[in-house]
Amino acid sequence: MLFRSHGNSSLWLCGVDDLTEGAPDLRAALQGRRPGETTVLLSHHPDFFFEAAAADVDLTLSGHTHGGQIRVGGRAPIHHSRFGYEQGWFQEGNCRLYVGRGIGVTVLPIRIDAPPEIPMVQFARARNVPPHATKPASDAAQSHGAEPELVRSDSGACVGAVVD
Repeated sequence: MLFRSHGNSSLWLCGVDDLTEGAPDLRAALQGRRPGETTVLLSHHPDFFFEAAAADVDLTLSGHTHGGQIRVGGRAPIHHSRFGYEQGWFQEGNCRLYVGRGIGVTVLPIRIDAPPEIPMVQFARARNVPPHATKPASDAAQSHGAEPELVRSDSGACVGAVVD
């Protein structure tokens, strides 16, 4: 866990173990977080997002799915997420999830219509970000263009921007 403070703003950065091969403990990851504190969770498996959203985690960053790895007609025949969190932005209430495609593969050493990516995540104070720049996560769920997607916490702070 990392606590970072700047003036009246603070950031709680934490992570959990893998959902399928580990024992993720969100309570331990959030222990010490102050009420209303901007929180970013690193979770390898995106299906842990329901637990994160229930705990009011502002932004969850995940991978695991490789973007579907092999996509035919925009769909992945083999699913690595029970809830359809294959790639891009998702939202549950005020909580947001970004699922990166990563650069690896599973079983077959190929990718079709799921190009590798290493997302760049930038954090900034809200006063540095124009209000019109914020997009709802649902509008950007399948967007992988050049524009950064900004994520704000309930306090209005910009907690992250993911740029392909």
